[in-house]
Amino acid sequence: MEAPSRIEPEADWESGPYWEAAARGVLLIKRCRACGRAHWYPRAHCPHCQADEVEWEAASGRGTVYSHTTVHQNSGRAFRDWVPYRIGLVELEEGPRVFAFLRGPDAALGVGAPVTVGFESVGSTALPVFLAAEGGQA
Repeated sequence: MEAPSRIEPEADWESGPYWEAAARGVLLIKRCRACGRAHWYPRAHCPHCQADEVEWEAASGRGTVYSHTTVHQNSGRAFRDWVPYRIGLVELEEGPRVFAFLRGPDAALGVGAPVTVGFESVGSTALPVFLAAEGGQA
């Protein structure tokens, strides 16, 4: 029997809160209390000012497609059964860009298209995916 193609993310001391929130349908980002800037990917120090005064916050889940591509071949186990799939950089309202799966009609997911976050189950947690915003409003 072949192992499932989707590999469940492993939470650690730093990413645990992120994956716990994702399982509840909440997208978290980190914000620096020293300079006030939000950032992605989550880390213990601010990439802008290097302060260690960062904290989790719930993101709005709204953004725009900054860049994207469609994956037609995936020889690795992870997400093989999703081929073809679209991935991209989404610029969140809060500022940072996140790398994620994109869902919806190709014509609705071009650069600059408004998107909103949704979540898809993977094992005991969920992955954030960005969906074409209804009516063009993110």
